Amino acid sequence: EIGRLFRRGHIPGADPRKKGYVPFPRNDEVAASWFEHAANAGNAKAQLEYGICKMSGAGVTKDMQEGLQWIEDSGKNGNPEGLHLLGLCCEHGMGCEKDDRKAVMCYIEAANSGSPDSQIALAQCFQEGRGVPKSEEEAVKWLRKASTRSAEAMLLLGQCLQDGKGIERDERHAAELFMQAAETYDGARIQLAVAYQYGIGVRRDPEQAFLWFSKAAESGSAEAMYNLALCYTTGVGAPVNERLYQTWLQRAAKAGNAKAMHALGLQYSKPQKVASDILKLPNI
Repeated sequence: EIGRLFRRGHIPGADPRKKGYVPFPRNDEVAASWFEHAANAGNAKAQLEYGICKMSGAGVTKDMQEGLQWIEDSGKNGNPEGLHLLGLCCEHGMGCEKDDRKAVMCYIEAANSGSPDSQIALAQCFQEGRGVPKSEEEAVKWLRKASTRSAEAMLLLGQCLQDGKGIERDERHAAELFMQAAETYDGARIQLAVAYQYGIGVRRDPEQAFLWFSKAAESGSAEAMYNLALCYTTGVGAPVNERLYQTWLQRAAKAGNAKAMHALGLQYSKPQKVASDILKLPNI
């Protein structure tokens, strides 16, 4: 825990906005040192933290292979987070050769220990046929398990229901899942906004679409920023407002949205065609 304090630079749960807040002095070297001591003593969580330090070079000399070994030790000592990260390393070839089969084995072990992240990763492996035979039904099974603890899983399960992949199509149930997940997850807010915009599983409601695009955009979603810009230029859920269209289009582009970048490129190269060209771009 001392190592985490030095790495975070604050006490868990402390609110910097509140009066009397005293920041903890962040120090990656000291954090790594405490993690190393605890890792050598067999603490599975510290083994994971120290492994991350070694792989990233945070406070220690970077060594991907040694970092991976510590992460593997963490998993062997019963830490689902360690197993999940080991699976990611195997899947993407970080510190080792790419190995989809080993990644799946790690995800299965962590998923059976209740890790929603691994349950989602395993579902995606089944959807894409990576390391396992492709099976939309198996993917849905694992998304169902993860959805009890993960807003992301709710979104993914809702998308399966909406498209009828691995499960009977049910747009209404999909929209219900999007609503639940939208409380905390931007991806679900966007999906819910699209559902309201086009009346998919819910009554068509442009104002609700605008509301959910706005919430996701204010939360920092580049995709939502772009869709919000389109709302302002097409009058979906709000009056047409060229100034706000430009504001959100530029914010979306700065946040990395390729469609917004394209739109700005059109705007500066062929100003007279902007409106017609923008409307031809898909908004989802």
